[in-house]
Amino acid sequence: MLKKVALAVAAALAAQAASAAAIDYHGYMRSSAGSTSEGGECVKFKLDGAGFPGAFRLGNECGDNYTEHAFSTIVGKGQNGSKFTYHTRYAFGVPNRDSYENVTIANRENFVTAEGVLGDTKIWMGKRFYRESDLHIRDYYYWDMSGTGFGVESIALGTVGKLDVGYIKNQRDGEAFQSAHLFDVNWSGIPLWSGAQLQLRAGIALPNGKDNVSDRQDQGGGKAIDADNAGFALMAVLSQNMLNGFNKLIIQNFAGAMASPSSNWYANGSGKPDTRASSDANTFRILDYIAIEPTASFGLHGLVVYEKAEGAAEAAPGSTGLADWGMGTISADGRSVSSEREWFAIGVRPIWSVTDNFALQGEVAYESTEVTHVDSEAKELTKFTIAPTFRPGKGIWSRPEMRFFVTYADWNEAAGNAGTGNVFVDDQGKQDTSGMTYGVQLEAWW
Repeated sequence: MLKKVALAVAAALAAQAASAAAIDYHGYMRSSAGSTSEGGECVKFKLDGAGFPGAFRLGNECGDNYTEHAFSTIVGKGQNGSKFTYHTRYAFGVPNRDSYENVTIANRENFVTAEGVLGDTKIWMGKRFYRESDLHIRDYYYWDMSGTGFGVESIALGTVGKLDVGYIKNQRDGEAFQSAHLFDVNWSGIPLWSGAQLQLRAGIALPNGKDNVSDRQDQGGGKAIDADNAGFALMAVLSQNMLNGFNKLIIQNFAGAMASPSSNWYANGSGKPDTRASSDANTFRILDYIAIEPTASFGLHGLVVYEKAEGAAEAAPGSTGLADWGMGTISADGRSVSSEREWFAIGVRPIWSVTDNFALQGEVAYESTEVTHVDSEAKELTKFTIAPTFRPGKGIWSRPEMRFFVTYADWNEAAGNAGTGNVFVDDQGKQDTSGMTYGVQLEAWW
């Protein structure tokens, strides 16, 4: 019943958006279908232990149907010129299996912004996306504090940029190790030389869990898992306009609860830290993302990532706590075990506009991961994609895109099945180290 009501509400809002200028409507969708050189459903190539979920995405997002619908409307105005605006966003996704599926709807955003109540600043309260822009080539939000809370935005700092301050609370029911008070301070728009600016951002996680996490305690009466460590995150971003696009150099450091490789914060999961992580857990990451259009008919996306993570956690005897993080196993006596992981990735997506409505794009990517004391050798994956594409106009951001893709991937034995299950095996059942997928994909935003 709840699903039907939510769908009815979304449909009503969409109808209003089409007929009333007072409602703004935005959205995103993707849908794909395909197969492999071995038959069966299309699969996604990826490495275990990669620093955030997924992989380079062109021709590598198989078999899903996902959409988001966002609406906003002014719900209150004051005689002094103040304005209150309501924002909401619904999302749902289903496997590409049947023509009719049951849908679970997620209310991703549900908040109000107020303008004109504190001078030129804006305040907000409720549940919202609170994150940096997407690195499109990998569909990754490299700073994601999304959750429910309160904040003040666009505090003017004269000629040296602006300040945003937010408080967010986000936890999973019953999982005290992901309960924390999150504070976010963002100083952006710091002017440098022509076309360049600097951003500095910090996040702090203060634990808010139970003193004794009984539901995570050893069955034999052993000690409970410590879930009371704080954490922090620091980031500097240097942005440079260039060639009708931009380049972003991003340097990040995460510590304590923010650094745990199982932390949903770390794994692009909406700002939930993991307070089980030891206070000396640490992750350093550097990213360089480029999106340029040197000519009207040619552009490209590119990304380079290097990350080094050191993790440790408490766990009950016999559990596989760190193994779940791709970082090792817990000893039989329940002691925490530390391990070190390095991850490197590089990918580029060139796009040639042959006509106003037809483009030929491709993607070449390589990545490797290695966990000290766990892997005997590094896992490696190389991916190649070609995708003839129809779209409304030229430009690397033109959408919708209707793509026909072929993807070939090659990996080493250490990478196992590279996320593909038992699809690519020889006649004797031995795992192959290469494979091909093909299909169609539609992507749009508006």
